[in-house]
Amino acid sequence: MELNGPALEFDAVHFRYRAAPAEAVAGVSLAVMPGETVGLLGPNGAGKTTITRLAMALLHPTTGEVRSAGRSTTGLAPEQLADVVGYL
Repeated sequence: MELNGPALEFDAVHFRYRAAPAEAVAGVSLAVMPGETVGLLGPNGAGKTTITRLAMALLHPTTGEVRSAGRSTTGLAPEQLADVVGYL
């Protein structure tokens, strides 16, 4: 699959786990282009795992939009993105 835009894109994404007092991810915007290598670094609780789970549609943003390979993850199940995104 050839992409004309970002391979992964977050647009003003916010996410809060149900019983959490604060957002796990607050206002994240980023674009990763095809072939680009990106590392997520930060202390425990910084939102690294939440960001990767949002990219795969294992979680869905409270607000904002996530697009994996040009597809919005809104309303999608992880298996609907399995051809373009994986989690290791």
